[in-house]
Amino acid sequence: MDLAKLFKAGLLKFLGKSVDIGGAALLGGAWPIVKPALEPVIELLQRRLGQRLTTANEHIEAALAEFERDQHLQQVFLGALQRGLLPVLDQLRATRGELDEGLWHLATLVGRFRGEVDEHLEQLGRRLEQGVSVTGFSPEALAQLAEEVARQARATEKMYVVASQDAARFSIGRIVRHAYRMQTRALVAMQRGQVEAALDELEAGRLLVATLLREAPADLPLRLLMGFLLKSSAQALAQGGDHAGAESALDAALEVFEVIEHDVPPDHKSANDLAVALHGLGNVLLERGNPQAALERLRAAAAIAPTNPYIWHDIYVAQLDSDHPDVDEMARALDRVRANATGAEDLTPDYLASLQQRLDGLR
Repeated sequence: MDLAKLFKAGLLKFLGKSVDIGGAALLGGAWPIVKPALEPVIELLQRRLGQRLTTANEHIEAALAEFERDQHLQQVFLGALQRGLLPVLDQLRATRGELDEGLWHLATLVGRFRGEVDEHLEQLGRRLEQGVSVTGFSPEALAQLAEEVARQARATEKMYVVASQDAARFSIGRIVRHAYRMQTRALVAMQRGQVEAALDELEAGRLLVATLLREAPADLPLRLLMGFLLKSSAQALAQGGDHAGAESALDAALEVFEVIEHDVPPDHKSANDLAVALHGLGNVLLERGNPQAALERLRAAAAIAPTNPYIWHDIYVAQLDSDHPDVDEMARALDRVRANATGAEDLTPDYLASLQQRLDGLR
């Protein structure tokens, strides 16, 4: 039995759409198990697709395509089916009750059965294909069936407990800080000319943040972090000679920052969110060779977040790239960088000394 077919039949019924004969046969008496198993998957799909699922054909097609493409969603569904099926099988075994067509299909899906159970299921399958109603299931075979499902459910539950324990230690905030450290290591690698190492760090960071964004696409700090990872990726790609890739990454970063600056309502973003977005836009404009427009955004960001050393650093760089650098503003910016650089791994004393030498050379 195909998990995607069961999901499609269940989704149609969940949304109140008509289900064909084949889909109805897949569900049968299994609907009380399938329905609650669908709910977490539908919730994830709605967050990922950015819309509430309706009976519109395009919504259903998009949900089905995402489910078939994403193995994680399939495992969420399968794990919920396991947990729901086990008590039903235990009850049937205790009461010697009937295993109807829908439950038979579900049981064959949840486990990869072996031995005598497999033979019983094959016999039942042939009878069902011939249109013969299944009125019972031998106590011995049902006991084996329940044990096999229980074994798989226990394995799933153990993994869930392990993952939950790790998740309790690793909060979203901690994961985000780890991604920021990846970006910082990438910047240090770029300063040393280690482009491949920088790209490896940035790819890992983007994959981590993209995974979180799939579950919470409206999370502003995550979106901002993705914007900076894209911007840094553009810098690394350009440094490595891949200018087409760099432009593509800059386009994506620009879209992230512009949406947050212009389209996210003020009551949905903090002052810090706005400062980070303005800083990101300044970075992209600077990479695009527009230091004056970059300075406008960076000054606005510095006014909101005056203790952020990276904003002041980029004001210094934007002035350095200008046709007529303002050395006084560069000096003030460098002073602010020094005052707030504690703990900034890539703003080393040697690097700051090199910035001072560049400034002295302009005076």
